[in-house]
Amino acid sequence: VYSARGARLMLLTKLSQLIGSSAAGLVAQTVHNVGNAGRNRLITWLGFAFLVFVATTLFTVIQHSLNQLWHVRPRRQVSQVSVALRERVRSAGVLLATAGLSMLAFSADAALAFFSEAIASFDATFAYYLVQGLNWLVSLLILAVWCGYVFRSLSAAKVPWRAVRRGALLTAVLIETGEHVLGLLLVSRDLGPIYGPAASLVLVLLFVFYSAMIFYFGASFTQVYAHYVGLDIRPKKTAVRYRLVNVAEDSHG
Repeated sequence: VYSARGARLMLLTKLSQLIGSSAAGLVAQTVHNVGNAGRNRLITWLGFAFLVFVATTLFTVIQHSLNQLWHVRPRRQVSQVSVALRERVRSAGVLLATAGLSMLAFSADAALAFFSEAIASFDATFAYYLVQGLNWLVSLLILAVWCGYVFRSLSAAKVPWRAVRRGALLTAVLIETGEHVLGLLLVSRDLGPIYGPAASLVLVLLFVFYSAMIFYFGASFTQVYAHYVGLDIRPKKTAVRYRLVNVAEDSHG
């Protein structure tokens, strides 16, 4: 079990590996400033409520995007208040699942660190590469589970598990591989002369943009794969399917 300080250090280490020490330092400084601003209990709770609202709003936006990609939408006969509440509940569920998977990732890191220390005395080089490979594999599986959960539960569509598994795995592989490549190409280079003080922020935004783009690519692949193998992405009970058609203009009208 990690202390709050230990968890922050581990998260900062993860961010440093992903986006570089400079960008990770920017994120850490932002979190530190927010913590200092929230000494008052009321301000702390209001800030927490605001963060939850922002996070659930983000997942609601993702939900609408998935519905649009898969051509489903909530029924118009259903109360819009009921639809909004249901969307918030689903978003909160995804937020809790994200927190749970994050804790699982931290636990896996701790287990791998203990395993690395246990076998380092036999062959330090072999232990290093083995743990790095296992760490990548565990991260890949956790990310695939998260993508699959979002594809399956967040939208208003019933997506077959067969398509979900393949789409989520492809999404996770592309995100992990792409972030590793971007890290090698950009993090190891000094972008300061190009972007100045904003170089760290540029790296953070670049990784976020890439991950979002690949996530929606994975959702589109899931739909195409389901259609290719004869599976049907059906709307849930509270939703309907819609179809986009081109309406030709009447030249004589």
